[in-house]
Amino acid sequence: HLPFRDESFDVVTAISTIEHIGLKRYKNILTEEGDKIAVKEITRILKRGGRLIMTVPFGKAAIVYYNGVALHRCYDSASLKSVLEGLQILKMQCLTRVGTNWLEAKVEEAEKVEGVEVWHGYHLRVPADCLIVAQKQAI
Repeated sequence: HLPFRDESFDVVTAISTIEHIGLKRYKNILTEEGDKIAVKEITRILKRGGRLIMTVPFGKAAIVYYNGVALHRCYDSASLKSVLEGLQILKMQCLTRVGTNWLEAKVEEAEKVEGVEVWHGYHLRVPADCLIVAQKQAI
């Protein structure tokens, strides 16, 4: 529960955050619905017509594990729509990693990407990312 009244904010940002909520790596209470619970709470504090701007790993939907530890979720279009229930997706912009470069990609292309890459022996890089702008419906 965030310490804010209902409909307090015009905009909330969640950059590389939602995909981690509810996974034990971050000493959260383990819940597969952690991302949905977080977005529901964000929706509560957004004003009607307010926007959520977020980024998430994108490709084949999965929970990504490394050495037996759940690191983050990866989303596809269907799983994003499920997490963003109650919000209208206004924009989705995907990028895929090609070597050390990020290139814009169509959602359908980015959705086919899977896996992670070990970088410097300890950090994992995702091969695709997605920027989402979603809006709380004005009633």
